[in-house]
Amino acid sequence: MIGRFLVDAHRRGQTDYGLTDQNVVIVSGLRTKNVKRLALRTLSDVSLEERTERRGTITFGPTSPAAAWFAGGSWPGLGQTAVPSFDQIENARAVYDLILTTQRGA
Repeated sequence: MIGRFLVDAHRRGQTDYGLTDQNVVIVSGLRTKNVKRLALRTLSDVSLEERTERRGTITFGPTSPAAAWFAGGSWPGLGQTAVPSFDQIENARAVYDLILTTQRGA
């Protein structure tokens, strides 16, 4: 049971997030790198869940209660179907505001 938390922490450490003037980019993967690019102009649902110390998760797309409960794919098999997100990032509010500002300009 504790092993999944260690794998999840390692997975987060191997994930990079990016924002360009047109896209949100998520690069993830433990053994192979997966690149997900989301066009800002087509994103209809961007949400922020803030936690303590300015950390939080920014989600791109509609979320279901089940996906939120599983916290972004730490359970085996869920990662492929989870909604793309910037998971537990620092300064989440500032990044969220920057995404919305950039999205308006795209």
